[in-house]
Amino acid sequence: MIALLLALALNASHSDSPYDWHMSCERWMEKKIEILRDKNLDYHNKQLLIKYFHSKVDGECYDTMA
Repeated sequence: MIALLLALALNASHSDSPYDWHMSCERWMEKKIEILRDKNLDYHNKQLLIKYFHSKVDGECYDTMA
């Protein structure tokens, strides 16, 4: 899990604040699959991470795999 968060932090585009980063819709969909496959996370935490990362997507992004 920590590796996932570090990878996202390194791949994210930062602005003035380290908390103000964004990801593309395509990147979010890739991360969603990775999160869903992670056996170290329970269902609730998977959903929280997916929702959080979705909030970081610029523009509209429809979940075609719902």
